[in-house]
Amino acid sequence: METKMIDGVEYIAKEQVDGLIQEKISKYAKRAREAETKVEEMNEQLIQAGEKLKTVDNLTEQIYTLKDELSNANTKYERHSAIAELGIQDPDVRDALEWQYQRSNTDESFGDWMKALKENPENAPSFLRSHFQTSEPPKMENTPVENMETTKESSQPKTPPKTNAKTVQSNNTETQKDILSRGLSDPDFYKQNRDAIRQAWFKQSGSKPTTKY
Repeated sequence: METKMIDGVEYIAKEQVDGLIQEKISKYAKRAREAETKVEEMNEQLIQAGEKLKTVDNLTEQIYTLKDELSNANTKYERHSAIAELGIQDPDVRDALEWQYQRSNTDESFGDWMKALKENPENAPSFLRSHFQTSEPPKMENTPVENMETTKESSQPKTPPKTNAKTVQSNNTETQKDILSRGLSDPDFYKQNRDAIRQAWFKQSGSKPTTKY
């Protein structure tokens, strides 16, 4: 770069000054273009990062939704299992139990709440009480074997002894009415005592037996 000294002051030629200014402007312009390029690149990266962040947010929301659904499914399974142990299959009764549990505002789990009602059915609501009450089989008393045999023997009906026709007469201790009644109800007695029964019949009716020739 050429300079001139005039009155002790150093001067640069105008052509050279213009060149220097143009060179500096070119450098600043280049830097500005490079900066703009970097800004554009950063904006593009920011947009991409925003889309990725949005995707991450969506995935996170889906994860929480699936967790809630899984928790609700597990809760429903546990409740339905506890209800099924009582043999309840009616969906209306099942819904009523779940509604009553939520209404109770208890800190117990549904299974513990059901267990408590099963042990104390009187604490259950009146419209659900019958599902918790169980009928117990009658208790067998310890009866000695000898007493059981005696009871068994005494409970068996006694068969009246058969009376032979030769020993039954119309004038014995049995009345005519008893003989006739027994003959009508006991075929074996009638066969064995047919003659005595006929005599009792004729005596009671006042007629005479017909003699067969």
